[in-house]
Amino acid sequence: MYIHFVHTGFVGTKFWLGQHLKIEVRNREHNPPHVHAMAKGAEAVINLLTLEVEHHDGFNKATLKLIVEWITENRKILLEAWNYEQDRED
Repeated sequence: MYIHFVHTGFVGTKFWLGQHLKIEVRNREHNPPHVHAMAKGAEAVINLLTLEVEHHDGFNKATLKLIVEWITENRKILLEAWNYEQDRED
């Protein structure tokens, strides 16, 4: 799965995978470092340190597996985005 678009804005950094799946690193979030995956009303929260799905609603197991695989492959850049977003002062 490829990154379609990356956007850093007021509420965080967004990675678009294809046209419908968004991985979001929000600013001023609680620990542990995590991302939000969203698509068509589905959402999951994935811990960037353990790669565990902390919460999900609406994703099937196959899609969750693909999301976690992508996050695993891109964990370094996601952790960099996490640190950037937590240190930001808007």
